[in-house]
Amino acid sequence: MEEKRLLREEVDVSRQAAKITADLVVEQISRMEESYRELAKVNCELREALDEISTLRGTLPICAKCKSIRDDAGYWNRIEKYLQEHSAADFTHGLCPDCEEDLYGDQKWFQRLKKDRES
Repeated sequence: MEEKRLLREEVDVSRQAAKITADLVVEQISRMEESYRELAKVNCELREALDEISTLRGTLPICAKCKSIRDDAGYWNRIEKYLQEHSAADFTHGLCPDCEEDLYGDQKWFQRLKKDRES
């Protein structure tokens, strides 16, 4: 009789150990699934960010005078056109102070404008 009681107790302890082990395994799997979901979300965000990035790499043949760029087909393009086609950049134009002076420095209207800017 004692042997049967000991055997039942051993079976009960084994069942409890198995339940605890199963609960721990389920908990660990749940954590792993959550980590996987978080990793998948971050991975998706990174892919979206990479899709938005346009990076120019390598050597660009550029004219020393007019700054046109030669494309892979051998055609020369204005730098603005080339960069718009090969990056996410948009352009607006203006004149730097040196170029303003070169273009309009001898014009009276420009001299007045320059004087007004300095005041």
